[in-house]
Amino acid sequence: MIKLLHCGDIHLDSPFSLLSREESLLRRDELRRTFLEMLAFAKKEGVSVILIAGDLFDHGFATADTLNLLCDAFTAMSDTRFVIAPGNHDAAVAGSTYLSGRFPANVTVFTGEELDYVDFDDLGLRVWGYGFTADRLEKSPLAGRSLMAAGKASVLCAHADLGVPLSKYAPLAGADLAASGLCYAALGHVHNPPEPKQFGTTLAAYCGCLVGRSYDECGYGGAVLLEIDGGRVTDWKRIPFAHRRYLVDRVSVEGAAADSDVIAALRGHITAAGYGSDTALRVLLTDAVEPGYTPNTAAIAAACGEGLWQLEIIDRTLPIWGSDYLERDPSIRGALYRTLLPAMQTGTPEERARAVAALRLGLAALEDKL
Repeated sequence: MIKLLHCGDIHLDSPFSLLSREESLLRRDELRRTFLEMLAFAKKEGVSVILIAGDLFDHGFATADTLNLLCDAFTAMSDTRFVIAPGNHDAAVAGSTYLSGRFPANVTVFTGEELDYVDFDDLGLRVWGYGFTADRLEKSPLAGRSLMAAGKASVLCAHADLGVPLSKYAPLAGADLAASGLCYAALGHVHNPPEPKQFGTTLAAYCGCLVGRSYDECGYGGAVLLEIDGGRVTDWKRIPFAHRRYLVDRVSVEGAAADSDVIAALRGHITAAGYGSDTALRVLLTDAVEPGYTPNTAAIAAACGEGLWQLEIIDRTLPIWGSDYLERDPSIRGALYRTLLPAMQTGTPEERARAVAALRLGLAALEDKL
């Protein structure tokens, strides 16, 4: 039995450019600490090989301190083998960390775009892979290749875009995986990982990012722990390592006529969901509210954000609750409502937003509230 840890999309030294300098430094430090905690877990679990499927760091932002941290961490785990397949954000380009010659002997880095392998004879394991040498790789290194190895289990460690034939980031076809003879494909590139898929004998999976960095990387990031026995995957599970998470949630405020209504609904939702100081929450307020009411998102966030890591409110409500009277209103108020209603209900998101804003402004102007 071979125990492996599959990780990737770690983005050490990510710039966190939307944060202040102080916050960015804190997030970078948090990311490094989480990475070290993952390695400590792997050592405790007796993992033989750690597969890093690209984007270990962000090229151009990687610091000497981070390179030293990596070298020290890898050296301290001399009984563990590391295999790294550079991705589009940490390509093996001139001057990159991967070509520095600093990594210890227990680290293998695939530095070419052609498919290559490393054998671990004592484990009965062959690991295939390739590395990005630029910020894109528009061919599939696996196309038409059989990757079976006599007497060994074969796995792939790669940064790739599975099922996207025109991708600029190493397009990978399920048919190629099915014909490869691999037992596992450890993939990186997709930060919000789907469930693993079986292609012939090959179980293909994305590990997802280690730590989410924004609202497009939701949930507790982590890695995959798996076991291979008899040339097939016998155990596979995601292990969360991130201490904090981003989440996007929808909260109905149907019928709200004032911020106090929304605050009550949102506080109840946060309590029921059990969100706490580990959660950065983006809430989309939805459904119909009174026509004359516009949610004050900043005031609502200030009133409900206590106990959360972050709270962001986005107004997606429609000002049409109890608006039957506007449907029948023969005045300009009713005409405005009837004109804008189709766009509010069935338009594109942009059309809906414009129509909602137009109705609210128009009704306020007609009521002399501007």
